[in-house]
This record gives sequence, structure tokens and C-alpha cells, in this order.
Amino acid sequence: MTKSIKLLAKAAKLRISTGAAASDKGTLPAIAREEERIYQIVCRLQEEEQTVIDPIRQIADPKRWQNSQGIERERYVLVLSDMYLRAVDRYRRAQGKLDR
Repeated sequence: MTKSIKLLAKAAKLRISTGAAASDKGTLPAIAREEERIYQIVCRLQEEEQTVIDPIRQIADPKRWQNSQGIERERYVLVLSDMYLRAVDRYRRAQGKLDR
């Protein structure tokens, strides 16, 4: 239940921060699509086996990055970093590199 509340809160924050309260952009399926997109990028980065200096910038939406400033950008970076860490954790579990 806690996880679903967190997902709902994240979806609400995403809707508010993007100004998409009345559109589809902040719904749970949209967040799932975004997380899947980030996971695909993380897989590509991990398989290249190169050190990535700025992984958040690699997964960020360039248009949204350009248009955001100040607190909005900070919030976006925090959401991206959370998604990135979960994607790396998922990748490592899939590869059998994480003990859980």
C-alpha cells in the first residue's frame, strides 16, 4: 500500500510540475513508460561498460531540461535520480549482480 501511495504522489507531483493536470502526461502509465525508457537507457549505458560522468543528463528529456529552471529543475533532477537508481538496481538484479 505504501508503494502505491508513493506512486500516486509522484504522479501528482509530475502532473503539477509539468502543468499537465488535465492531460495524460502525469498518469501512472505515463510514469511507467518513463521508467521503462530510463531503464532502456541504463541498460545501454551499463552494457557499454564506460564510466558515465553525468547519468542524469543522459536520461533527462532535453526539451524539459531546457525549459525548466530553479526549483522546478531541482525537483526534476531528484525524480530522475530516483528513477535512475531504481533502474540500475533493476538492471543489476536482472544480471544477477545484486544479492537480495
